Amino acid sequence: MVPVWGGCGVAAALIALGTRGQFAPASVIAAAPAPLLASLPPPSALPLPPVAPHPHGGLNVTFWNLQWFPGHRPGAGVRAQTHHVALVLPIVQRLAPDVLGLEECGDSPAAERLTDGLPGFHVDVCTEFTREPNHEPSRQQIVLCSRLPLLAAGWQPFRPDANGLQPRRGFAFAAYRLPADEVLLVYGLHLKSNVLDEPGGDATNVAMREESVRQLLAHQHAETAACARWGRVRLTLVGGDMNTSLDDSRFQAETTLRSLLAPDGGFRWIWQGVPLPLRLSLPGGGPYPPACFDHIFYQGEGVRLLTAAADPTARNVSDHHPVSARFEW
Repeated sequence: MVPVWGGCGVAAALIALGTRGQFAPASVIAAAPAPLLASLPPPSALPLPPVAPHPHGGLNVTFWNLQWFPGHRPGAGVRAQTHHVALVLPIVQRLAPDVLGLEECGDSPAAERLTDGLPGFHVDVCTEFTREPNHEPSRQQIVLCSRLPLLAAGWQPFRPDANGLQPRRGFAFAAYRLPADEVLLVYGLHLKSNVLDEPGGDATNVAMREESVRQLLAHQHAETAACARWGRVRLTLVGGDMNTSLDDSRFQAETTLRSLLAPDGGFRWIWQGVPLPLRLSLPGGGPYPPACFDHIFYQGEGVRLLTAAADPTARNVSDHHPVSARFEW
């Protein structure tokens, strides 16, 4: 039987080892005070999956906010859902990622409608966020999918900060086995939007995003150390729709992205040196101007970024473009 742990003091965080899917309900998993992976048995006791030689000697990753997938809106009918899947699938097939992060995905079965058309792919984790005040399931989940051997995967909601500020949603994460007993650690994010739906307006939105990244970095530092029992963490990725930018004057004082780039964060940015017109991931519309809101940050000794692109897609596919990067080491 595959062991399952809760962790980081949050009962909703799940973990599965050496397999994918089949997570137990969050409510029945006891929270543990230690990092999620810290209490695992030694590597010799874990049924680690085999690693096939990589077909192209690198790693391709894509993150994409799919805009209420499938169907473009809550409660979309069967025809609208089917049409949305038919629009998205050939684009993902062309991008050919090894790891695919999705935001605004309805649930795990929705993601499987994509992976069914991607040979060798599997859904590794889907968050289970709920909406206040009735704790109804949200239709804007974060999903991580891949064609790589899965070591562990889970999700965690953000916690209130010391002042009671409750950031929206949380993050998904997964650890994958790479050749030479190395590990890939991936985080998927969808941070608070700029919609003025909270007391305090813009200032509250910014504070939520900043606190979200603070919690993610704390988790990432603990998990990096815990993953060492499987081997060296060769590459860590943090990607998704972060709803903030390093270019826009509205966010000049915001530290969300700068925290990832700071020495304590230790990440690099795939858009470094890329002209803004080439990395606009949000075409904009109405009161919202075009923006670079979708990002991938990476960390790893000896890792080289080969390409980075925001792939322009038709407005009827999503209100965001997919962002992709290729790495090698």
